[in-house]
Amino acid sequence: MTMAYELIKLSNKIYALWFDHRYDLGMHFVRYQEYYESSNPKFKGQKFTLIDFMEYYSKEFKRTANCFTYTKDWSGFNIPISVIKEVQALGIDDLNKYDKTMNEVMTEINCDGAYLLGSLTNDMGTMEHEIAHAIYYTNPEYKQEMLDLSNSLEEDNRQQVFDFLDMHGYHSDVYYDEMQAFLSTGSPILLDYAKGVKIGATFNKVFMKYAGELLSRTAELASLSKKMYLVEEQN
Repeated sequence: MTMAYELIKLSNKIYALWFDHRYDLGMHFVRYQEYYESSNPKFKGQKFTLIDFMEYYSKEFKRTANCFTYTKDWSGFNIPISVIKEVQALGIDDLNKYDKTMNEVMTEINCDGAYLLGSLTNDMGTMEHEIAHAIYYTNPEYKQEMLDLSNSLEEDNRQQVFDFLDMHGYHSDVYYDEMQAFLSTGSPILLDYAKGVKIGATFNKVFMKYAGELLSRTAELASLSKKMYLVEEQN
């Protein structure tokens, strides 16, 4: 069997890893994303095995599903390259083919302060959301404008967003980042709908000021994306 992926350079500090299959996408990012922002202190910032995380996610976090649904639940990922390097530096006791691919990706991205996004190929809806995270991390001016907007919201509205994020397993460390990414890319579900649409338009205006050119480049690259790098499984 093969895993098809493509590493795309969107800007000097923003890269995207695109996959043909959602399972491959989730399994490549799960270890690193949960180290970065898991709501469970057993995994956030900790060395862990995938089998332990899979058991927790299936039995405790997703009790109603009663199985490991991570690759179905999450369609996009975003993570600083420095975090991936931290995980690798700690050592991975249960190294697998997904980790080996991520090691290869790290050798291709040789840039301090870089950010890596993950989605299915041509999934521009997800990429918009993930690009909001990338700009928030790499552009201090954008981050400050989004923080100012977030802090200008009524306290009840902020808490409504925080409650939504908590319910969906986000760590409090990333609440403000997730708030701006959801609200700026058309997700009024975080707030009462009518008010959410109005607030979202304000966030989106700032987002487009910084992201317009990057979104155009991403869409162009996605439409041209034909060649995929094939990683052969070793028997």
